[in-house]
Amino acid sequence: MTVILAAAFCVQTSAQSVISGRVTDTAGVALIGANVYIESTFRGAICDVNGNYLINGLPEGSYTMKASYVGFQTEVKEIEFEGELIIDFNLSPTSVMAEEVIVVATRAGQNSP
Repeated sequence: MTVILAAAFCVQTSAQSVISGRVTDTAGVALIGANVYIESTFRGAICDVNGNYLINGLPEGSYTMKASYVGFQTEVKEIEFEGELIIDFNLSPTSVMAEEVIVVATRAGQNSP
């Protein structure tokens, strides 16, 4: 019984893939905390202090990967893999424009509740 369970575990783990890589800006500086995720799955990772990420336990196949970071343009890559794969992302800075915000206030008097 133990041999059958061990064999089943080996088959299951060999069908899984590991994706790793690094996310940097155009100057090669690591983007700490950048998000890397695989579309249409619940798999993703956040980059460490060196900009590295690791996503494991993903079945082999074709996927769309996205890397994003505040103030940078999201990069999308179509991947197809078996086993281990290293995918690096190089994000370009972008500006975020918003509408103007007007703040209006009224000072309350001493007798205000």
